[in-house]
Amino acid sequence: LLFPIIAVLGLWSVQGSPLKHHSWNGSYKDIYMFCNTTPSYVVIQSLTVSPDPPKKNAELTISFAITTSMELTGGVVSVKAFLGTFPVYSGNLDLCSLTKHTNMTCPIQPGEYSSTIQKFIPKTAPSGHYSGRAVAFDQYSEVIACIEISFSL
Repeated sequence: LLFPIIAVLGLWSVQGSPLKHHSWNGSYKDIYMFCNTTPSYVVIQSLTVSPDPPKKNAELTISFAITTSMELTGGVVSVKAFLGTFPVYSGNLDLCSLTKHTNMTCPIQPGEYSSTIQKFIPKTAPSGHYSGRAVAFDQYSEVIACIEISFSL
């Protein structure tokens, strides 16, 4: 349930390097932080997560707006997720398949896009500290997005 959320957050965040490690700064209220700087052709206009932090037995709403100046015809989102120190997911997700959860379709043409995704987090979700990293690559295997998340349920 949480892995698509990690991937979607990663998909529409800003560019980062998958090799550079960033420590989590607990002073931020937000559950996410961007891994690096914005690429010239994908710009994040806004990203909100509500409730922040996520809660059990509640609807999680992720809203975002982006601008892209280059066509995106495909790619992958590499996701790693942990519950505490235990790895619970590691895999690659098709970028175009993830757009089915949004108002976008592949190929993504240059322009402005916004969407809202909602997922219910059941009260039976395991308690603990969740963390993860999602790195999105375009059709040329160039990093176009990177985000790290950290929250507790």
